Amino acid sequence: MRKTILLLLWLSALALSAQPQELPLYLQDRDTLVEHLTMPPGAQSDELQVTLKFSFDEAANTVTLTAESTGYIFGLQAGTRYCNIFKNGNLLRKGGLFMAERLAYDVSTDPSYSYRLIKATRKSIGKYKPRQKHYFHRWVASDDMDLRTAKTALQAKKLVQVFSLAPGQTKATIHLRDLFTMEHKGTRPRQWKKMLMTQYHDFNLSYRLTIERNSCFGKEGEVELMREKVNQLQKHLTKLQEDYPANEDLYPAAYETFVTRRDSLITTFPLIKQTSQCPDLQTAYDDYNNLASQLIQLHRNLHVAPSQTGEVIGSLLKTKHLDANALQFKVRQLDELIGQWLLTTDKNERMNLRMQCKRIIYEANRLAEGKKVENETQRRALLNFSQAYDYYKRTIK
Repeated sequence: MRKTILLLLWLSALALSAQPQELPLYLQDRDTLVEHLTMPPGAQSDELQVTLKFSFDEAANTVTLTAESTGYIFGLQAGTRYCNIFKNGNLLRKGGLFMAERLAYDVSTDPSYSYRLIKATRKSIGKYKPRQKHYFHRWVASDDMDLRTAKTALQAKKLVQVFSLAPGQTKATIHLRDLFTMEHKGTRPRQWKKMLMTQYHDFNLSYRLTIERNSCFGKEGEVELMREKVNQLQKHLTKLQEDYPANEDLYPAAYETFVTRRDSLITTFPLIKQTSQCPDLQTAYDDYNNLASQLIQLHRNLHVAPSQTGEVIGSLLKTKHLDANALQFKVRQLDELIGQWLLTTDKNERMNLRMQCKRIIYEANRLAEGKKVENETQRRALLNFSQAYDYYKRTIK
């Protein structure tokens, strides 16, 4: 019974150790996050510091992981078993000779160099199961990013892996697995080209990446174009206000010209309904719509001399048409106020919204009262206002 319990505890410990440790990381464009790890000491080597650098390039849509050390480090680019890349020893030959030519990918190495896994490390690999069947993992991998392969150096102090993200991808995982350390066997010429693989360690770490993308990335052209439209609209609005000052009533001919110019600008610069997650672009939209709203609400008083009242009424009937754009604007205002009324339960706030609605309805009636309706646009504006007014009566009581 006791042996069974110990066996179960041992199996549980093995299962827990097989689970990767998960660490969260947050990456922004051109940021570099640094993690420091330690290769455990080997029989012939002290602890070795390994520095991991994670970086995100939004223009290339890639994540790069760089592993650096003061000593030589090595990682496989494809998983394989021990027997596929290391030779067995016998009475006439030392074991642990690394066979780079058996790798399933290209690797840069000097053929005059030899690489051997030291005996103490070989024994640690074959401690709990047959060494020949031991599986070496790719040094770094990902479940949700594509790996960009490149020819790697067998003997280097830096490993680099580039991952490709899918368009708009914001979550990714990087698994850090097996790393080896290497050093020269000695300083004499005959020993210098003999490299010893002194340490091996499976880090079994998983980094959960959150990619914090720039909502304005790639929208520079849209922002610039929108700002230019804001500048154009501002110039036209300012010119119209200067040509027809608010404190001066307009005679019939000037009034007709004012209405024609204003309505032409309203058609050229309509309100923009779209929104954007990019703050710069949304600010440009808001600035533009603010100016467009000012243009729609721009009105001037008509001056008519008492002796000319009959003549003006006869000659200016064509100018007393319904201002469809202004009426549509009142419809939108009324709809927005009703929406706000539905979202709140505060009595004071609802009372304030009700008063604003009544003011909008009064202004809309002033716009429509006594005006001629001659086209489909004007008829549609009246219908929309009628529907909005009915909705107001049903909703706000």
